[in-house]
Amino acid sequence: MIKLSEFKNNIDEIVVHNSIESFALSLISIFIPIFLYNLSYSLSQIYLYYFIYFLSFSLFCFFSHNFVKLGLKKTLALRPISLIFFFIWLYSLNNFPNTLNYLAIYNGLTSAFYWVAFHCFFAVKTNDSNSLERVGVLFSLPKILTVFSPILGGFIITYLGFSPLFFLVSILLLLSLIPLIKMKDFELDLDFDLKNLFKSSFVKYFFGFVAEGIYYAVFVILFPFFVYLYLGKMLDVGFLSFFMSLAGIIAPLVISKACEHKTSKFIKTFSLIEGFFFILVLFVKTSLSAFLLSFVVGIFANFWLLPFYSRLYRHSKQNNSRDLLEFMTVKEVILSLSRASVFLIIYFSSSFDLVFIINSLSRLLLLFF
Repeated sequence: MIKLSEFKNNIDEIVVHNSIESFALSLISIFIPIFLYNLSYSLSQIYLYYFIYFLSFSLFCFFSHNFVKLGLKKTLALRPISLIFFFIWLYSLNNFPNTLNYLAIYNGLTSAFYWVAFHCFFAVKTNDSNSLERVGVLFSLPKILTVFSPILGGFIITYLGFSPLFFLVSILLLLSLIPLIKMKDFELDLDFDLKNLFKSSFVKYFFGFVAEGIYYAVFVILFPFFVYLYLGKMLDVGFLSFFMSLAGIIAPLVISKACEHKTSKFIKTFSLIEGFFFILVLFVKTSLSAFLLSFVVGIFANFWLLPFYSRLYRHSKQNNSRDLLEFMTVKEVILSLSRASVFLIIYFSSSFDLVFIINSLSRLLLLFF
């Protein structure tokens, strides 16, 4: 196990790896529902895919504690490899259409094992005194490289098709392994106790996790899909994601210092403002209005998400890593179940308006934080 000072010496490798991987994923992730739709899967089949994915994610989180012991380097290295297999399987669905739900389970399995471990490592190795700044780096730096990638992905799909994009993404994921070669590995000595999942100290984060889970499912996945179905073309979805990413760059850089000691106030205030602006999506009629709204919503969403995660990491540090594994497991389970519930609702209702309204109302939950 390496010391904190040695972890800091490996930050550059982690950031470069994460930036390349984020760039690769941002080229294609927002287009996955569209790809499935173009393969003639129905809307209900697509919603069911995401429901199964997030439900599987939540279930496999209870077994992810074994993955933490592999070490950070192995955890980071296995992620691109599992993603490459995922994209090969995804691209092959035209030949194996009945395996879509199995792909959802596989994706849930690999994602659960990765994200619980990743957040545990980051929480343990983040100093309390500069946690907000480090969370800002985690949020901002990869997005600087990925801000234009959805537009690039849209251009590639429009003029060359999905095949070159899948190939490019796979190559980039392989390249993301290079920065890890010289990186030192270390493990976390964390114990997992199922009884600790129900500790009262976790309760106050429950509403925040529910709100963020709904936000991600609606704003990051369904809203771009809605724009493609009803308002625009493939490039419009790319530009929409561009404005989302631009907001994700600007907001953390602006707010990192401002809310260091006022996290609760910032979370409550800006979550309500974001929820108010998002309800305006019900009145979106043009691609331009969708672009502008995505930028405004993205700004205010990051204004409450950044201090929320800063508070979360400080909670982990103040408890000296006790119950950290259980805490991160609870976090990912609630997030994924909240996202699954959104897709279950739209699966039965077939109503974008309903889930948009639910997303806005969910910000009221943060008043209890």
